[in-house]
Amino acid sequence: MIELRRLRTENKLLRQRIENLELESASLADRLVQGQVTRAQEAEDSYALRRELASLKQQQLLMEQELDAAKRKIKELDEVNSQHSSLDNQTEDLIQSMHQELISVKLREATKEDTMQDLLHRIKELESESEAQQHIKELLQKINDLQSQLVKCVGNSAANHINEEIKNAEASQRKSNVGELQQRVSYLEKKA
Repeated sequence: MIELRRLRTENKLLRQRIENLELESASLADRLVQGQVTRAQEAEDSYALRRELASLKQQQLLMEQELDAAKRKIKELDEVNSQHSSLDNQTEDLIQSMHQELISVKLREATKEDTMQDLLHRIKELESESEAQQHIKELLQKINDLQSQLVKCVGNSAANHINEEIKNAEASQRKSNVGELQQRVSYLEKKA
């Protein structure tokens, strides 16, 4: 009986131990699975990190190439800018020179315009004088006609005296016109 009780006690202890071992085994299995999951996750993370690192290295290489290209471009632009600066100075000098030339041309044009106006005015005056000369010729023709009639009426001696007076008057008038024309031509030549 004592032996039976002892066996039952041992059996009970063995069952508790088995339960503890089963619990421990389950815990170890859980930890093993968790460890495997953790290692798999770490491996995946490591692979992702390596891939990202490779991508970053590639990006860095591309950025370095772009930086080198940008430096070359900046150097080229600096050289072009230096050339443009020189060209800008030359262009500014050329613009100033052309501006001065334009002012000179405008002054010459204004002078020519004044001269043209004076010449046009003189042409009009000459046209007026030409009309006056034509009128004088007509008057002289009438005078000659009257002289012919006078000769018939009063005789040659009186007619000759009148002719001399008329010729003197005509000569005086022509000298006056010639002197005035010479003065105007001289004035226009000075202005031109």
